[in-house]
Parts: sequence; structure tokens; C-alpha cells
Amino acid sequence: VACTLASRGNGARARGMAARSVYVRCGQILQVFDLWFFFSTAGVACTLAYGFYTLTTHVSVAAATWLKGSMGLACVTLWASLTQYLEFNPRYFVLVLTLRKAVPRVGQFLLGVSPIFFGYLLLGMVMFGDQSDDFAPIHATSSS
Repeated sequence: VACTLASRGNGARARGMAARSVYVRCGQILQVFDLWFFFSTAGVACTLAYGFYTLTTHVSVAAATWLKGSMGLACVTLWASLTQYLEFNPRYFVLVLTLRKAVPRVGQFLLGVSPIFFGYLLLGMVMFGDQSDDFAPIHATSSS
């Protein structure tokens, strides 16, 4: 997949220069901006969305569920982006290498186990939801 950037300014035509296209591959963009850049940018974007909405509407965090999610996502991404600085210390680089190998495997495991977990969630909600308030909503079932 190639990302296309075209430089066709009117000034180039006025000087008699032909319009030209510059092709930049997505892999080249990822070499300039590493994954940490996108990860940190996502965290900052969630923080800004949370902050602007809270300041402009005066809504508490408890009232809006998506505000809780935005702030939680911001905290996770910003704290995780701090691990990029561990790469420069040789002692902590072992931790970074371990996380690079372990995160995909743990993610695959969680993805494989999630249907079983959701099945037990639905089973608990259907079986015990009318008898106990601890099983009535799905979020309460998942925590019990």
C-alpha cells in the first residue's frame, strides 16, 4: 500500500516547472514516525478530548461513560508510552525486549479466551440475574 503525496502548486506552473508527484510508501512514513509517536499522539488526543469536553460542558466524569473511557485510554496510552525511555538504559532494555516478545502472545491468548469468558458472562447473567443484583447487569456479572 503506497501513500501518495502530490506537489502541484500554482507557483511551479508559473515558473514553467512541470507538476510532479512524490510517492511515499507507508513503510517509509513508519521509519520517520515510530510506533511510539502514534501511541503517544492517541493518548494526548484522548486527554484533550476529555479536558475540552469537561471544561466546556461542566459534566462530571461519573455522568458520562465515554468520558471515563477516554480518560482511562489516555492514562493507559501515556503510561505505556513512557516505556520507550527504558530502551536507552541497558539494564531496562531486557524488560523492553521481554515485553516485545510477550505482548503479542498474551494478546493472542486473551483473544482466544474472550469467547469463553463472554459465554460465562452471559450464562451467569441469564442464570442468576433475576435472583441477585450482583448478576443483573453485564458489568456486575463480569466483576463477580
